[in-house]
Amino acid sequence: MAQKRTYAHLLRSYFDGRIDALIHLFDMRSQYNKYSREAKQFVEEVKQVIDDFLSEQSPEIQEMYYKKYRDGIPFGDFYNIVAPTNKILALNADLKQRVEAIKQPERFYIYT
Repeated sequence: MAQKRTYAHLLRSYFDGRIDALIHLFDMRSQYNKYSREAKQFVEEVKQVIDDFLSEQSPEIQEMYYKKYRDGIPFGDFYNIVAPTNKILALNADLKQRVEAIKQPERFYIYT
């Protein structure tokens, strides 16, 4: 069954390492249809935006994001330990805004 991919799903895919597999999948399919080419370009852009965001962060903040999206640990567990609560909230808003600013292709689905 196909469902529309959300930005939260893309963040989870990045931090648990599946985004490279998505790029590879769309790369294999891209020779056959334009929607896969558009999807591959979109996922590559999302990956680059997240890479750029993480390169600006400390190793502790980077690890926090991996633990959140890969292991499912709530951000609340990191408040005032890794960074002040307001900084973590601001970083989350910034990352979400950066990823959502990328226009998602009209036909971009995940199969479950």
